[in-house]
Amino acid sequence: MADEPTQVQILEQLEKIIESEVFSASPRKQRFLRYIVEKKLAGEASSLKGYAIGVDVFERDESFDPQADTIVRVHARNLRKSLDLYYLTSGKDDLVRIEVPTGSYVPRFTVIDAAASTSDGSKSETPFCELQVEESTVRNLHNIWIKPALILLVFATVLLIAFLLSRDTQDGTNVFDQAAQMPSGPSVAIVPFEFVSARNADLSEQNFASLKFGLHYELVDKLSRFRDIVVLELNNDDIDQIMDGSIQAQFILNGAIRVTGGQLRVTSVLSKTSSGEVLWSRNYNRRLDSSANIFEIQSNLAADVAASLGKPNSKIHTRFEAEKSKLSEVHIDHYYCLMRFYVYVDHKTLQEHREIRACLEEATSHAPNFSTGFAALSRIYADEELSGFNFRPDAPPPMQRALNFALRSVSLDPENAMAHHHLAIAHFWRGDFAAFKESAKIALELNPNNTDILAQFGNFLIRLGEYERGKAIVEKAHLLNPTPSSWYYSSLTVYYYMTDDPENALKYAKKYKEYNTPLSNIYFITTLVQNNNIPEAKMAYKIFVEKNPRFPKVFEQVMNNPRYMTPLSIKIRDDLIVAGLTNAY
Repeated sequence: MADEPTQVQILEQLEKIIESEVFSASPRKQRFLRYIVEKKLAGEASSLKGYAIGVDVFERDESFDPQADTIVRVHARNLRKSLDLYYLTSGKDDLVRIEVPTGSYVPRFTVIDAAASTSDGSKSETPFCELQVEESTVRNLHNIWIKPALILLVFATVLLIAFLLSRDTQDGTNVFDQAAQMPSGPSVAIVPFEFVSARNADLSEQNFASLKFGLHYELVDKLSRFRDIVVLELNNDDIDQIMDGSIQAQFILNGAIRVTGGQLRVTSVLSKTSSGEVLWSRNYNRRLDSSANIFEIQSNLAADVAASLGKPNSKIHTRFEAEKSKLSEVHIDHYYCLMRFYVYVDHKTLQEHREIRACLEEATSHAPNFSTGFAALSRIYADEELSGFNFRPDAPPPMQRALNFALRSVSLDPENAMAHHHLAIAHFWRGDFAAFKESAKIALELNPNNTDILAQFGNFLIRLGEYERGKAIVEKAHLLNPTPSSWYYSSLTVYYYMTDDPENALKYAKKYKEYNTPLSNIYFITTLVQNNNIPEAKMAYKIFVEKNPRFPKVFEQVMNNPRYMTPLSIKIRDDLIVAGLTNAY
């Protein structure tokens, strides 16, 4: 081992690492390494704490809590692995070594002793061994022969590190590609169950609608967790298309819901589409005074369908039981609130946002272990900024609250796909795309066939420039949900807009416009410009700004933030200027 290198040597080594193949593709990793090295050289090592790094390197705001938000720790771990990989590959002959010891963010600089070289000028194995052996041990080995067993241990450790690094990279590539693959098992179409009882005093109008939709949503979500079942999410109007073969499905699941005297009765029927033969029919009866009772029906129904199709899975059944126990503390009215949230996602309104936000805040306060409630509230908070709904100027920034509640949801239930789904959304809209991908991978591993998850993540990948990968995932979502909500068309609008296919871009922008959010209107305007329909674009922009007078100023602020300066946002800005935007650039 040798002395500490000079400042010039350290800075030269820093540039060499940053320009290497291992680091060149990651500006954030480069910035992180440069920041901690320069702080150490400036004599400010004591300032290298999680909070300062989160704010200075990862652009977190002053409310950043490094204990709740793990971004610095995650990236520090990745930085250490990347440095190991660098010194195993292109930097294996470097004499200056930069390390970040585990448990600290303060870098360590060392020089490999030139005397450790062999007489012919080639390097000995000693520096190579230092990757794994304690410094005191290495000193003792300088003047003796290294035992063959130690050499084997070193090489085995190096191979393990290389394998783990390779696996991480491979997973990063494959998870999204695998998500685009259709399951190969039997296909079952799930149609919303009919409410056969009259709307009576047992349920309010809102609870009636939310229960019907929520049961359908939850049933689709649970069945889609069985990887070898093709679950098609349909509307009642789609049954004819199944019968005439327009939509391919081997089986159909439908049924009826009855509420009488505080009792919930769900009758379900699974039949073959080719012959109409009924495979089985079940009646589920529970009291309508506990969310756990309703959840038990959903879980049992999903398990019965899977077993009937020859795809039982004990692990998923165990997961159902765990979820049921977690919901036992959730009041039935709070459960209805969650069901209303599912409806809201497909049909957003200002009033529904306000009411559901208040309802979910009460629910999570009453039931502090309500993981799914915290995930839903994360999405609601994000919409304060994304949709301009019911903004609270006296509260922390909406996206910070969205992130905090999504993190809370994941901490309460690490196997909740919805929790990771909304955590990924929060990371994406905060501009932390690496963290978005990490959360997205977990959500997809937990539920690879949930159409909302697929559509959302495919959309985000397209926005990040991974056009073909994102489009493949979105197309799977459309296959599994042939009659989706209009927000599903955002992805295809962006895909064709960015790949210079104006006709298709406008086609899907018109479908997406039905969602009637600021973003759906913006895409409609910009695709009109792309099609050279300037008069209509100017008129659409004028109407849009009349309804959203703060937009030009807000857009200018967004474009002044470097993390939003993506090819998509720049293209949108240029086309909006053609349509009449004057306050930005």
